[in-house]
Amino acid sequence: MLYYWLKFPIRMGFITYCRKVFMVGEDELPKDVPIVYASNHPTAFLDPILPAAFLDKAVWFALRGDSFSSKTAKFFLNQVHCVPFFRFGDGFQSLRQNAATFKFIYKLLAGGKFNFLIMAEGRHGYRKKLKPIQKGTANIAFGAWKKHKLDDIAIVPTAINFTDSHQFRSWLTLKYVDAIHIKDYAGLYEEDPRKAVEAVTEELEERLRKNVVHIEYDADEPYVNQLLDIERNNARMPVFPVVSKDSSMLKKEIRIADVVNSMDQTDKEEMFELMDAYNAGLEKNKLSDLGLAQPNRYNLFNSILLLLGLVPYLVGYALNWPPFKICYKLADRMANKIEFHASLRLALGLFVIPAWWVLLLTGALIAGAGWWSLLVFALPFLGYFALTFQELFEKWNAARKVAWTDKKTTHKLTLIREDLLGRVED
Repeated sequence: MLYYWLKFPIRMGFITYCRKVFMVGEDELPKDVPIVYASNHPTAFLDPILPAAFLDKAVWFALRGDSFSSKTAKFFLNQVHCVPFFRFGDGFQSLRQNAATFKFIYKLLAGGKFNFLIMAEGRHGYRKKLKPIQKGTANIAFGAWKKHKLDDIAIVPTAINFTDSHQFRSWLTLKYVDAIHIKDYAGLYEEDPRKAVEAVTEELEERLRKNVVHIEYDADEPYVNQLLDIERNNARMPVFPVVSKDSSMLKKEIRIADVVNSMDQTDKEEMFELMDAYNAGLEKNKLSDLGLAQPNRYNLFNSILLLLGLVPYLVGYALNWPPFKICYKLADRMANKIEFHASLRLALGLFVIPAWWVLLLTGALIAGAGWWSLLVFALPFLGYFALTFQELFEKWNAARKVAWTDKKTTHKLTLIREDLLGRVED
């Protein structure tokens, strides 16, 4: 029951934490067949709850076995549709418990009421790089198919891409890729189960690899991330709708990463040197790439709009700032790895922010400020307005700095910028 109560608040949490949420491929999901969602794993806890928050049909998902360390933890995790999954590092005795987990998952898929989600890489990683896909996904699908003599099971590669999960108001894309149908491997499985599992695992890795921003070399990542930012700054995405089905930006980002991965080392070093020069020019003139990408943001209309929205922005910011600050401080203190920061911020926000609103409402009612208590009900909207106002101001201010810089300098930097993007075009 707790799963269904948390679904809407978590969805709102994603919409607030992320500036844009792109949901791609949901309309093409297989119908009337059990689904195993196989996802990459860029964060600690956001990845499994992301599809669950937006999908209509409920899912269960695997979680590290050591999370079920007490009866209270087991009860809570069961309520939110988690099952324990043990790894080789957990010891032989723990691994034996996986038999009960597999049996439960098989029955779950055969029942038809739920689907299942697994982190196919087996471990999380903050880097934009797909890790080797483990055989667990294929083993589960074949196991359920054989145990309950099902006609088919669909494995849906589920690609999750954050622009930067560590940063508040990043962009997020969740893409459901064309399904792998177990029935298509039935003959191979009857001949050799091991080869069938390997074939499905290889196909799953190939499909995820084509839909995940994958930076092959660690040393390239800072430069590729900046190239992605430059490409992203070109996009004039409207504020609404926050949730979109547009996949164009993901395609561009995958293309950029793949072009850099395949570049000759000499060409790559030359491009990185040009990027260093570009950064030095921006820093010297106190400019940003965003301002060069969208110089027309500095105009009379936006100036008037910002002036008119200043008062509600200040109110929304001032009254919503304390719980956000608390969440950030607590998350940064509790997280021992960067992959946990976003997960903890979102989880804490689901409790701290509503508690703050209730506290303000209680204080207003006790003080007898009846009319002022109505302001509390407007706090979520004022808070979101403050976020969008601040983002508009950042664009306006970045464009203002460009407008106030001599044209020769901005023209030179713009040419370098265009040169950089030209090097990663197909």
